[in-house]
Amino acid sequence: MRHRVERIEPLPAARISGTMYFVFGLLGAVFLVLFDRSAPGDWTNVALAIGAPFLYGLAGAIIGAVGAWLYNVAARRFGGLEFIVSPVDTVVQSSSVPDA
Repeated sequence: MRHRVERIEPLPAARISGTMYFVFGLLGAVFLVLFDRSAPGDWTNVALAIGAPFLYGLAGAIIGAVGAWLYNVAARRFGGLEFIVSPVDTVVQSSSVPDA
């Protein structure tokens, strides 16, 4: 069964992208604080560690919105991404001990 992504809503794309970039910024901030080799009393890296996740999140939201908009422009002109899906049979296994 073929499906085509004709449009990506910019606001949800911005929210998801911004959240992901914020999390990546948090991870980077943790490493920045853990491996801080600056002089004692220098709070520059601490300030960066606090501000970086928010700046990364804002940049990610902007990138996500602009990326969705660009996709929508290209999809209108050239057609959207197509993908093929097929149903999957799911088998629920019991949590009992297997027979010996």
